[in-house]
Amino acid sequence: MKGEEQFSVGACKYSVLKIERQESRNTAPPRFVSVDYYSPELKLILAKEWGSNDLVKFDRIYPLKQPQAEAQTKSKRPEGDAQTTSCRSEQPVNSIPELWPALAPCWRAPAGTESMEITLVFSLRRNGTLIGKPRISYSKLDGDESLQRAFVASILKALDRALPIPLTDSFANALAGKPLAVRFTSK
Repeated sequence: MKGEEQFSVGACKYSVLKIERQESRNTAPPRFVSVDYYSPELKLILAKEWGSNDLVKFDRIYPLKQPQAEAQTKSKRPEGDAQTTSCRSEQPVNSIPELWPALAPCWRAPAGTESMEITLVFSLRRNGTLIGKPRISYSKLDGDESLQRAFVASILKALDRALPIPLTDSFANALAGKPLAVRFTSK
């Protein structure tokens, strides 16, 4: 750890831990890879510094809330309905707050996973498809191992069903390749 400092994302300031990442192969001395700016408050890496002038960071953070109508329908849905219903929206997404409504119909938390949470970090191409593999940046998994696995699998299956997400041209150009952090919580 290199230290602690204040870090701004938009108008908000967060206390972050600067964590230096190094790697070493065989007997070679460790070499610098990157510095992560980790916010314990958000449980999220807000930025990565790859070199002296190469900082990649979030410009804004929006809360992704489940729409009220979706919360009501989710509780009335029969078990397994998320797998059989088409959840891909034809309506193009034009902003970060519109992402959750595009993902939510594809996800149903398995029974018995109440209070479990996962923050999934991933990036999209301009055509709304996934770049690489999603990464879990935070998890709070309780209960037995089979329920934990079912919870993680339900999120990955939902992402697979929701993609590609249709994006407007302007939003696709602004979003492409940037890390997105989406919090899935079963409460």
